[in-house]
Amino acid sequence: MWLGKDNQKVSTLDLCGHGKFALFTGIGGEAWIEAAKEVSKSLDIRIDAIKVGPGCDYTDLYGAWADEKETEDNGCLLIRPDLFVAWRQQSIQPNAGKILLQAMRTILCK
Repeated sequence: MWLGKDNQKVSTLDLCGHGKFALFTGIGGEAWIEAAKEVSKSLDIRIDAIKVGPGCDYTDLYGAWADEKETEDNGCLLIRPDLFVAWRQQSIQPNAGKILLQAMRTILCK
């Protein structure tokens, strides 16, 4: 997908991979961003949190992201370092940190 930042087109493929996990969320998904930071520290693994939407880190240039992510704006999508979707959560949850930690432990078999 093509996203926008600073009047430049950026591919989601360029934001993922490179030996790290990437967590995408949108407006209202701040708890997922905080959860990614916490889980990253807890498991000593890199998780880049990326917020997509108007006024966020990146914008959805063609409206494709909104259709393809298969979550609500405040949900999240976790991409593995090999560019496969590892996990998605449809919407924000009150215990986002615990949920993401459990998902990462399952993915990493820890």
